[in-house]
Amino acid sequence: SKVAKGFIHAAGIDSPGLAGSPAIALEVIRLLKHAGFSAESDPAFNPVRRPLITPKNLWKNHKGERIKVYKPETAGQVPPSQCVMCKCEKVTEEEIVMAVTSSLPVDNTQAVRRRTRAGMGHCQ
Repeated sequence: SKVAKGFIHAAGIDSPGLAGSPAIALEVIRLLKHAGFSAESDPAFNPVRRPLITPKNLWKNHKGERIKVYKPETAGQVPPSQCVMCKCEKVTEEEIVMAVTSSLPVDNTQAVRRRTRAGMGHCQ
């Protein structure tokens, strides 16, 4: 910042949501390095976290099948039609795979959002 040396303001960006976050993070890192900041990597850092979203019991997917509660220990055992990827819009893994493999090309996350509404709920 021109006003506060060493301060990087990234909060006022116009609604990037999750799609823009990785690029913003890389730009902030570049700006920090340019400003002379350096830090060692934290060997205890774990980039893979447990999901915070847990779908509610009794939800139904687009086929009318009941959706089971996701538990990390059952990852990979839940069928794609019952694995909720977007809690607010109740979008399942199967719906996202269908959108990505359709005849219309999907080359970015925004295209997936437009076809499935994943990431377009009230939590955004």
